[in-house]
Amino acid sequence: MRATQFSDLKAMQKLLADQARAEKEAQAAARLAEQQRQREQQLFAFSIGAVKPIKDSGRSARPAQSGDPKTAATRVGRFRGDGRSAIR
Repeated sequence: MRATQFSDLKAMQKLLADQARAEKEAQAAARLAEQQRQREQQLFAFSIGAVKPIKDSGRSARPAQSGDPKTAATRVGRFRGDGRSAIR
Protein backbone atom coordinates (compact mmCIF):
# COMPACT_ATOMS: atom_id res chain seq x y z
CA MET A 1 0.00 0.00 0.00
CA ARG A 2 1.39 3.32 -0.98
CA ALA A 3 0.37 6.52 0.77
CA THR A 4 -0.26 9.51 -1.42
CA GLN A 5 -1.67 11.77 1.31
CA PHE A 6 -1.18 12.18 5.03
CA SER A 7 -4.70 10.90 5.64
CA ASP A 8 -3.64 7.52 4.18
CA LEU A 9 -1.05 7.11 6.96
CA LYS A 10 -3.72 6.45 9.58
CA ALA A 11 -5.17 3.60 7.47
CA MET A 12 -1.68 2.17 6.93
CA GLN A 13 -0.94 2.37 10.65
CA LYS A 14 -4.17 0.49 11.41
CA LEU A 15 -3.36 -2.15 8.79
CA LEU A 16 0.15 -2.69 10.23
CA ALA A 17 -1.25 -2.93 13.77
CA ASP A 18 -3.82 -5.50 12.63
CA GLN A 19 -1.12 -7.54 10.90
CA ALA A 20 1.13 -7.44 13.99
CA ARG A 21 -1.77 -8.50 16.23
CA ALA A 22 -2.69 -11.36 13.87
CA GLU A 23 0.94 -12.53 13.82
CA LYS A 24 1.14 -12.48 17.64
CA GLU A 25 -2.11 -14.44 17.89
CA ALA A 26 -0.85 -17.01 15.38
CA GLN A 27 2.40 -17.43 17.34
CA ALA A 28 0.46 -17.84 20.60
CA ALA A 29 -1.83 -20.44 19.00
CA ALA A 30 1.17 -22.33 17.63
CA ARG A 31 2.84 -22.26 21.04
CA LEU A 32 -0.31 -23.60 22.74
CA ALA A 33 -0.66 -26.34 20.11
CA GLU A 34 2.96 -27.40 20.66
CA GLN A 35 2.45 -27.49 24.44
CA GLN A 36 -0.69 -29.59 24.00
CA ARG A 37 1.16 -31.98 21.68
CA GLN A 38 3.96 -32.38 24.24
CA ARG A 39 1.47 -32.99 27.07
CA GLU A 40 -0.28 -35.69 25.07
CA GLN A 41 3.03 -37.26 24.11
CA GLN A 42 4.18 -37.38 27.74
CA LEU A 43 0.80 -38.35 29.20
CA PHE A 44 2.01 -41.78 30.35
CA ALA A 45 5.09 -40.39 32.09
CA PHE A 46 3.01 -37.70 33.81
CA SER A 47 0.35 -40.21 34.91
CA ILE A 48 2.62 -43.00 36.11
CA GLY A 49 5.84 -41.21 36.92
CA ALA A 50 9.38 -41.86 35.86
CA VAL A 51 9.84 -45.28 34.31
CA LYS A 52 13.12 -47.17 34.18
CA PRO A 53 13.61 -50.12 31.82
CA ILE A 54 14.03 -53.53 33.43
CA LYS A 55 17.59 -54.80 33.29
CA ASP A 56 18.03 -57.79 30.99
CA SER A 57 19.28 -60.67 33.08
CA GLY A 58 20.17 -62.75 30.04
CA ARG A 59 17.92 -65.61 31.19
CA SER A 60 14.78 -66.84 29.56
CA ALA A 61 11.46 -66.56 31.38
CA ARG A 62 10.70 -70.22 30.52
CA PRO A 63 13.14 -73.10 30.55
CA ALA A 64 14.29 -74.22 27.12
CA GLN A 65 12.36 -77.19 25.78
CA SER A 66 14.36 -80.23 24.86
CA GLY A 67 14.34 -81.71 21.38
CA ASP A 68 12.79 -84.96 22.66
CA PRO A 69 9.15 -85.00 21.44
CA LYS A 70 8.04 -87.43 24.17
CA THR A 71 9.30 -85.12 26.91
CA ALA A 72 7.71 -82.11 25.22
CA ALA A 73 4.33 -83.89 24.91
CA THR A 74 4.42 -84.89 28.58
CA ARG A 75 5.21 -81.33 29.53
CA VAL A 76 2.22 -80.10 27.48
CA GLY A 77 -0.06 -82.69 29.09
CA ARG A 78 1.02 -81.57 32.54
CA PHE A 79 0.12 -77.96 31.81
CA ARG A 80 -3.21 -78.76 30.17
CA GLY A 81 -4.87 -78.79 33.58
CA ASP A 82 -7.40 -81.57 32.96
CA GLY A 83 -5.26 -84.35 34.48
CA ARG A 84 -4.99 -86.33 31.24
CA SER A 85 -1.67 -86.93 29.59
CA ALA A 86 -1.08 -85.72 26.07
CA ILE A 87 0.53 -89.08 25.15
CA ARG A 88 -1.78 -92.09 24.83
